[in-house]
This record gives sequence, C-alpha cells and structure tokens, in this order.
Amino acid sequence: MKNDKVFSKFIYTLKKTSQYEKEINGKKYKKYMTDSQLEVVNFDRFKGWYLSNLHKTGYPTGYDLKSVDALYIPNADVLIFIEFKSGNVNESDIRKKVSDSVIIYLDYKDEKLSNFRKNSKFILVVSEDSREHLASIFDNKGGANKKQNTKSDYRNFKGFYFSDVKIISPSTLEKELNINLPL
Repeated sequence: MKNDKVFSKFIYTLKKTSQYEKEINGKKYKKYMTDSQLEVVNFDRFKGWYLSNLHKTGYPTGYDLKSVDALYIPNADVLIFIEFKSGNVNESDIRKKVSDSVIIYLDYKDEKLSNFRKNSKFILVVSEDSREHLASIFDNKGGANKKQNTKSDYRNFKGFYFSDVKIISPSTLEKELNINLPL
C-alpha cells in the first residue's frame, strides 16, 4: 500500500473512512463506525484522483462513478474492499459502488478480473439498524438467506468479483480483518 506512490497519497485510518453524519435535534454530528487506527486507502478519495487523471488523458468528463469507502491491503497477496453503512442500505447503490470500485482498481493496476478475484474480499460493515433491514436477505453469517429469493443478492459478488463476501457489524470488523488472513 505504501509502496504504491498513488495509494500512499490516500492513506487514512479506518476510523476516518468510517465517518458519517448523524442528525440529532436538527444538529449534525460526526460519528464513526469504528475507532480502528488501521491504515487503509481512502478509496473515495482515490476515485477522485482516478477520475481527474482520466479526464487529463482526454477521456470525457461526467462519469457517475461510485466507490467503496476503503481498501485494506494487509500484504501483497490480499485486497479487502470495505463499505460502511449506517441506517438505510440502498442495495443498488452498494452494487454500483462495488462494481465501479472493482473496475477502477483493475484499470489502475492493469489487472485481469480472473487474477483479482483470487486474492480479493469485500466486507460490508453495517450498523445494527442496517442489519435489521438486511435480515430478510442475509443470514447472520453474511451469506444469502435461501428463504428469500431476491435479485438484490450480494452473493453474486462472491466468485465473480471476490473470493469472499461478508456482512458484519462494526464491533467485529477489526477481528475479521485480523483473523481471516490470508484468504
């Protein structure tokens, strides 16, 4: 991560990438879904750099690309894309963020999807109220709930984009990142 000159410009703590605003009595407060000081690439910021460079090389402006919040690269063989969600979860928005992030990464690194999926993982970190919203789609292990057949199914990410996909709570995030290496 720090060896990549561009990624090194966007190193933030996981805490900072998990920041969101919560409105209480008409006043907005900054909140965080984790206090982790783990260093990650702020992928939202990296996407801005990527688009800026794309425009400089002659590609048209106006792309509506979205991105996940963070990219954790614990070693040269593992990539973990992380998206934080507090409150309502818009499933199509998450699908777009994941798809666009993968395309941005692959284009930047000039890598094939078949190689990428072998060492990549996606973690959706959701607050408890978001977990209730997703409960009808997923079981508590992060897999697809077979009782519900829905096209908003995240399991399509596993095997196509990523070697593993998890939906977890903020309290288990750091444990998940430390225990599940390598993939």
